[in-house]
Parts: sequence; structure tokens; C-alpha cells
Amino acid sequence: MKVLLIGAVLSAQIFPAMANENCAICLAAMHNSKTLECGHKFHPSCIGDWLARNVNCPICRDTDITAMMEEIGKLVHESQNPNLTPEQAQEILDRLKLLQEQLQINMQ
Repeated sequence: MKVLLIGAVLSAQIFPAMANENCAICLAAMHNSKTLECGHKFHPSCIGDWLARNVNCPICRDTDITAMMEEIGKLVHESQNPNLTPEQAQEILDRLKLLQEQLQINMQ
């Protein structure tokens, strides 16, 4: 994943027009996109996966608080599923703790 991300960032810097047409995470053409507060666009699923583990834009490293809050809301909704396995519940809890830590770092 890191190799693809580095390639995507370099490609976006070298070929700016490409950055507007392709997702900087998976490098595939974008037919639908999610725009972060910084203005960078990605496939919704790509940036959703990214923001589940990171709070910053993969291109400019700007913190997208709105996306973090959306992720927290999604996790809270998932946590209310009565059919969660203990492993799924632990994964949700771990992701919420990570987001909390990242929020605290960005508030300092």
C-alpha cells in the first residue's frame, strides 16, 4: 500500500492533470469521487479505507475533521448491530480509539 501511495503522490506532483482524473490512492479513473476539505478527490471507498486508519489527506496531509466525524458516526452506527461478533466489536472499538488519539494529536 505504501508503494502505491508514494507513486500516487509523485504522480500527482509530476502530472497534475492526472491528479484530477485518477484516484491518488488506487490510480484508477474516477467516475464518482469524494472531496476532502482540502479539495483533493478520491474514490469514496478508497478514501474511506484510508481515513479508517489515518486522519490526513494522503496528498497534502491536511486533517479532514469532517471525514473523521463521519467515520466516527459510521462506527457508532455499526456498533449498534446486535449481530456483531466479539471480534467485530473489538475492531470497531480499536478504530474509535485510533480516531480519538488522532483527534487529540491534531488538537494540540
